[in-house]
Amino acid sequence: MHFVPRRRTVEKLFFNSKIGHLKIVKYLVGEHHASVNTIADKQETPLYSACEEGHEEIVKYLLAKTDADPTMRTAKGLNCLDIAISKHHPELVRLLLEHPQWRNLMASAQYDGRRCIPITPMRRLIISMPDIVHELIDKHFTTVTGGEDQAMHLITYDYTFFDDHYNIPDWLHGKYTPALK
Repeated sequence: MHFVPRRRTVEKLFFNSKIGHLKIVKYLVGEHHASVNTIADKQETPLYSACEEGHEEIVKYLLAKTDADPTMRTAKGLNCLDIAISKHHPELVRLLLEHPQWRNLMASAQYDGRRCIPITPMRRLIISMPDIVHELIDKHFTTVTGGEDQAMHLITYDYTFFDDHYNIPDWLHGKYTPALK
């Protein structure tokens, strides 16, 4: 094993995350202990770069085998879910929505530069990936109590990310308070 200076290790991690070289990413993280939450010049992380470019295997590895934080925001206020939606990577979107921090990823907002209208991950999904919205509603936003054949049958929906105009001011500033369940 040869010595790679720390700064060069991090640069190589960013580069290989961006171009999709999983073996090298694993090597740099495993053998050289490259920090996966190091931020680059636009406050981007290696995980963010992999999400931006659609490198699913690298994203899976970083989320499963390291302490990579998908909720970290760039200088523009985007997190990994925001960029995966914007770049139209549906499999990465699904993967990120399975992460334990999925609610924090959804609690994000930035202003649309053209019209000064806040845009959120849910709004982006409704526009560009409506099939994933259906999956999200079924999996995370619907709670069923009792069965249809029972006296007590209740279906509850969580509208936090649909009726979002009350939450956006907090989300713009990186604040999120989970709903009580």
